[in-house]
Amino acid sequence: MERAVVLATSDEITKAELPDAVTGGLRALARVAPVNSVTLESALDSLVLGLADLPYPEAKRRIVRDFDRAYGAALLSRAQGNVSEAARKAGLDRSNFRRVLRRHGDD
Repeated sequence: MERAVVLATSDEITKAELPDAVTGGLRALARVAPVNSVTLESALDSLVLGLADLPYPEAKRRIVRDFDRAYGAALLSRAQGNVSEAARKAGLDRSNFRRVLRRHGDD
């Protein structure tokens, strides 16, 4: 994600420019996309159970990292790669949105 944002020559990033880790995450997110709060609760329970062996700070870091990646990728997808539009949808200015995308790029 970071690479696509940093190397972008325009405000738009296409799916082809996104790494497999991001597009694979989008497919995984689509498979477990919550349709109601019960489904969301079940998805969160499964996610947390998978991290239960980690210390709290590490488990939280991983969840935040995964959320940032999935949320940013989903917004970019909905905005058809337009970073400015995705930032508006997130309620962030473009530079802060790009910072969120880059924050976990090397994890």
